[in-house]
Amino acid sequence: MKPDKMTPEQRLILVEIGKRLQELRKSKNIGSKEMADIIGVSRNGYSMMEHGKTFFKFSKLMLLLQHHQISYSEFFKNL
Repeated sequence: MKPDKMTPEQRLILVEIGKRLQELRKSKNIGSKEMADIIGVSRNGYSMMEHGKTFFKFSKLMLLLQHHQISYSEFFKNL
């Protein structure tokens, strides 16, 4: 889904998820290109995820959380 089709609530959630993904990546000193390769998306696609500009498959989030060794409940806590 493109940003212009998102509701304000969806946009806020995606932005918050993106911020958390970026914090996790940076905490491990991993570049966005490397992280994109790990989950099988383009660097631009991953950047859009971190900036809350696109919906993405749950399977990609699963790969990210698995890579960072973080549980779903921990990731979504206080979201």
